Amino acid sequence: MVEARHAVRAFCFYEHLAHLADDAELLTSELVTNAIEHARTPIRLIARCQDDTLFVEVFDGDANPMVLVASLADPSSEGGRGLHLVTAIATACGVNSRAGGKSVWFKLA
Repeated sequence: MVEARHAVRAFCFYEHLAHLADDAELLTSELVTNAIEHARTPIRLIARCQDDTLFVEVFDGDANPMVLVASLADPSSEGGRGLHLVTAIATACGVNSRAGGKSVWFKLA
């Protein structure tokens, strides 16, 4: 997960999107963590930019459909806030079904 955060941060700086680096790093961490914990398959991370918009997508091999639902976790719960952060911070986000799995993505502008 650390490698994914660092890679997205470096990509932001390379693409002159340093102003998005903190949010991109946080949201990438959330999506990668979810893929590792829930899909339990190899994952692939892709980042690209168009104009001033960053697009990050995390692919996994779990073909079970997923709906991006952000609900507030119980205050005593250690987890359950990641998707809430993604939907609150990202310009857009979603889930795409793919052959052999799915991808979860976000955009920052």
